[in-house]
Amino acid sequence: MGNSSSKKNNKKGGKGSGGDDGCIGNRRVRTIILSILLAVFFVFAAPYAQGSEEIFRDLADAGILGEAACLLLTLQTDGCEEWANAWAFVFAGAMICIVGAIAAVLLFLIPNCDDKLGRVAGFVLIVGGIVYMIGWIWLIFLLRPPDDIYDALPEEAQNNLNGILTSLFGEALLAGGSAILLGLDAAFQMYENEAFRLSSNLGLILTVSALCIGGYFSQVCDPDETFCAQPDGVEAIATGYLILFWVCLIYIILYIL
Repeated sequence: MGNSSSKKNNKKGGKGSGGDDGCIGNRRVRTIILSILLAVFFVFAAPYAQGSEEIFRDLADAGILGEAACLLLTLQTDGCEEWANAWAFVFAGAMICIVGAIAAVLLFLIPNCDDKLGRVAGFVLIVGGIVYMIGWIWLIFLLRPPDDIYDALPEEAQNNLNGILTSLFGEALLAGGSAILLGLDAAFQMYENEAFRLSSNLGLILTVSALCIGGYFSQVCDPDETFCAQPDGVEAIATGYLILFWVCLIYIILYIL
């Protein structure tokens, strides 16, 4: 009896075992914590997406003046409708993720619901993450000007634009990918294996950091340049992602060793 208990205690939270360590190793605890964090993020993101959709939708329905505004904003007289639809996808994805995250918290708090109804919340999060990503990919596609206009831009302006698009995709991937991974865990218990839990989450953070490092540093430019459109704080954001990248990489290397 004593040896059996000792073995169980040694296994608990052991490296690669995926055992219940009372924190992230516990499926219920990690699902509740991560769902709350996701819900908070999407609660702040959803109004922005909804407001953007309404602006473009109103311009699309505003007649001649709306077409003129759309031409200035999107380089197409009928572009506002497509922009509104793309923002609608982002908003829909955010709302689906909010519903899935709240459902996951409630269902994982109720005993014996996590393995049944909790899986439904996982599938909702997966769908929400995918829809959210589709919306942002659509927006990034719309943000890139037509090839003839893009090719006519100076190299500095092209790099600046590419940096903006890359950083947008990276940060959309962080939110959408996190929702998808959490949904996979809630539905299929994929994080029970510690090695997979670390590799998937740190892999996502590494990928996002790599994209955003280049994306934000590409936006750094000389204010005296004609086509310089450097947002405030891009150097600090890029440095933050650089630190995050190296911390995650070192953690992975130490874990492997």
